[in-house]
Amino acid sequence: MKTKVLILSVLFCTFCALSVHAQNNDFADNKTNEKVYDVVETVPAFPGGEDALLKWLQGELKYPEDAAKKGDSGIVYVNFTVSRDGTIRDVHVIKSSNPVFNEEAIRVVKKMPKWVPAKQQGKDVTARFRLPIIFHTK
Repeated sequence: MKTKVLILSVLFCTFCALSVHAQNNDFADNKTNEKVYDVVETVPAFPGGEDALLKWLQGELKYPEDAAKKGDSGIVYVNFTVSRDGTIRDVHVIKSSNPVFNEEAIRVVKKMPKWVPAKQQGKDVTARFRLPIIFHTK
C-alpha cells in the first residue's frame, strides 16, 4: 500500500510579522532564562524554504505499519523552539487527531537539520514554531 505525507502551510497567523516589538505572550525559557518569542518580524525557516521542508519530511517520515494496514490517517500539530543558532528543541505534540502518529512526528522533527533562526530588530532570536503534519494513505 502506498503512503503519502502532506504538510499544511507552515505559517500560522501567530507567526506572521505583526510587530517590530516583542509581544506580551513572549516568555523566558526556564532552562536558559532566554527570551522565547511567539511573534517576530521574520519567522524561523527550514533551510531552502517550504518546498525543501516538504521534500525533507516526505523522505524522512515513516508511516506506522499498523496505521497503514488499517488505512488510518490523521494530523499532528507539533510545537517546537528554534534557537538563535537554528537548533530545534522542546519538541512536543500540541494536538493530534490520531495519537498513533505522535511518536513518528516527534521523532522526525527532532531529527531536522538546523533552521534559519527568527529575527527581531535585525538580530537572531529564539522563537516557537508550530508545524502541522498530515498522515494519509494513498
